[in-house]
Amino acid sequence: MRLILGTFSTLGLGLALASAAAAQSVGMQVVDTSGAPVGTVIAINGDNVQIKTDKHDVLLPKSSFTLNNGKLLFGMTQAQLDQSRKRMPRPPRLLLQERLSKVLQERRSARSTPSRAAMSRLL
Repeated sequence: MRLILGTFSTLGLGLALASAAAAQSVGMQVVDTSGAPVGTVIAINGDNVQIKTDKHDVLLPKSSFTLNNGKLLFGMTQAQLDQSRKRMPRPPRLLLQERLSKVLQERRSARSTPSRAAMSRLL
C-alpha cells in the first residue's frame, strides 16, 4: 500500500514540475519570494530560461522556478541575482570572440603603421 501511495505522490510531483516548466513562456514576470520583481523571461532555450534583469541577461535552468499566480517564483532577489552574475565566468564563446577581435584589431593597426624598412626607404 505504501509503495502505491509513494508511486502516486512521486508521479504527482513529476506532473506538477512538468506543468510548471511547460507553463513558462516569453514575457512572463519573475518575482522573488517576497513578490518583488526580479526580471522578465526573454527567451526559452531547451531546459533553460533567459531572464532580463535591470542590469544583466542571465540563463538559468527551468527547474529554478515555480509557477505562482501566473508569475515565476525565484529564490533570489534581483540584487542577489545581479551580484551572482558578476561572479559567473564569461562564456567560452564570448571569450573567443573578444580574443579574435583583439587580434584582428592589432593586425589592422600593424598594417596601417609603416614598417621601419618602409620608413628607411622613404628617408
